Amino acid sequence: MAFSTLLLDYLAWHFSPGLIDFWKVWADLVYFIYHFFAIPIHLKSVFKPLYRLNDTNAEFGIWPYVELKLYNIIMRLVGFVFRAVTLIIGLVCILLHLIFGVFLFVVWFFLPPVILILFVYGFKLLLTI
Repeated sequence: MAFSTLLLDYLAWHFSPGLIDFWKVWADLVYFIYHFFAIPIHLKSVFKPLYRLNDTNAEFGIWPYVELKLYNIIMRLVGFVFRAVTLIIGLVCILLHLIFGVFLFVVWFFLPPVILILFVYGFKLLLTI
């Protein structure tokens, strides 16, 4: 009697609050990855110089002006590469998390029968010894 009640309670939890908790944890991890890689911040500042490394003091003359512009362009390119790599890694992590989440969601539905089959198989092995 107690085992059947336990089994029914487990199934009731597994397909209602357990499933809701699964989706909450999954969504929280997507939120964490999104903000860990600072995706909105990097999208807003993708062409800004890295660590705000730019120079504004140009001496009088053509060559100091050219050096200043080249330095600022190089710093913007370095910032772009750094932010692009961070964005790509963050988006790949989110994509892998989405794929893995869908896989675990499918596994979640097949888990109760698998647990029951393994439980019965374990008892069968115990009785054959």
